Amino acid sequence: MKQAVFFLGKGGVGKTTTASAFAAGCATWGGMDVLAVSLDPAHNLGDVLGTSLRENPSKVGEHLSAMEIDVGKWIARYLASLRKELSSTYAYTSVASLDSYFSLLRYSPGTEEYALLWAIEEIVSRHQAYDLVVFDTPPTALTLRFLALPFLSEKWLEGLKGLRKAILERRQTVLRLDPEAPVRGARRPEEDQLYHRLLGLQRRLASLRELFLARSTVVLVVNPDELSLRESIRIREELAGLRIPIAVVCHNKAREADGVWERKIKSTFRSIPVVRIPFTEDETLHPDRLPVRELVDRIIDHVRKEQS
Repeated sequence: MKQAVFFLGKGGVGKTTTASAFAAGCATWGGMDVLAVSLDPAHNLGDVLGTSLRENPSKVGEHLSAMEIDVGKWIARYLASLRKELSSTYAYTSVASLDSYFSLLRYSPGTEEYALLWAIEEIVSRHQAYDLVVFDTPPTALTLRFLALPFLSEKWLEGLKGLRKAILERRQTVLRLDPEAPVRGARRPEEDQLYHRLLGLQRRLASLRELFLARSTVVLVVNPDELSLRESIRIREELAGLRIPIAVVCHNKAREADGVWERKIKSTFRSIPVVRIPFTEDETLHPDRLPVRELVDRIIDHVRKEQS
């Protein structure tokens, strides 16, 4: 996979419609093999593309495939991997206490976000044959949280590594003072299983951070209404804090009488290209429509500049 494209915006602005139209446009006359992926628990991508989608890519055109992520299954996979690691690291922990812990962890803050991160990681690593992977994202709050996790987790992991090193150093101190002391487990980081797992998690998150910063394009979809615009401004501010730029703003559902809103959106996102998509009663945006072609051209131009 050469590039990921994330479509963000307030619920109901038309993220799924514009993401699918962009993906279809790239596949139809962009000379690209494209995979469209829905990360939204309330999937509509298959409805827009007129087909039933699963967790594995389904062919919906000569150069276009699509899939929908089952977030519940990814949460279960994430918790199962955590349970396996805890069981092997802390063999003395009882099965009953682990079961009780994980029944609560399923609903804990961060669980859904990490599950989505690992889903993105697998999609990116498994489907590298595609030129583009287009992500239709979930509601704003969840999307911003999973985008932020690789950045926020860096300091957290550094702290955990430091704590683990301190524990190992104290083990060494105890054994220097009393070589017969009943100290269990590793004594140095290079031989400590838990320390290596922290390093492995750090590498995975660093790779996702690099994906979001260097190999991703963000398209912000906004409608001509106050709530949509305000949420779009918040999205821009949150992404700026992560140093993730917005490449293109899509002014979707634009009407001829919305000249004031068109000027307002362009003024708000003064330094970012704005593509106007006229309102239509049809829920699907066909790739041969002129505004879709402009959207594709704008984004592809940004991708090529980033890769050069």
